[in-house]
Amino acid sequence: MTGDIIYLIGGDDSLREKLDTHGARLCIISVPDWNRDLSPWPAKAVFGDEDFEGGADNFLRTMRSEVLPAFETGWCEAVMNRYVVGYSLAGLFALYALHHSKRFTGAAAVSGSYWFDGFTEYVEKTPFRGMPKKIYLSLGDQEAKTRNERMAQVEAAGEKLCEIYRARGVDTCWEMNPGNHFADEAERIQKAIDWLCAGE
Repeated sequence: MTGDIIYLIGGDDSLREKLDTHGARLCIISVPDWNRDLSPWPAKAVFGDEDFEGGADNFLRTMRSEVLPAFETGWCEAVMNRYVVGYSLAGLFALYALHHSKRFTGAAAVSGSYWFDGFTEYVEKTPFRGMPKKIYLSLGDQEAKTRNERMAQVEAAGEKLCEIYRARGVDTCWEMNPGNHFADEAERIQKAIDWLCAGE
């Protein structure tokens, strides 16, 4: 074991056997209600009639006060790096967490919901709580090709986030993958883990 931890938000246990964590411990955190728990602030639904409730602060508070202490209790070695990783809206939450907690070394937003209303503007004006080492951003090359006007902004928004993070001196990767939002989830998460753990 390396003393590193990957906190995977919203994954399921089927991913555990598919992922090579390069010796890092993997904690998969279930999410009761994605639109409620992972959205940074209230916003109208992008599909259907289930609006985003803006519960990310509460979910992050639970992670800090309950999940992290419970997972890390009793370890002999010190924690070297904590990476928070998520797919889709969970990826957006991973980035949001860097602005509200010093505990994370870096984050990965895999096919992240970068289109979320006001998020790039928020990142532009909001400092990190600590200084992350690494941020990984990725997207499928078909994801911006949608009739939904909000989601069609996803690629431009992701590129803007990459620009902002690099300007702040963070080692940031922007990677495009073939396919739409639902293609190759495990493989895309693995790419993120590979990049975060490289050189550790």
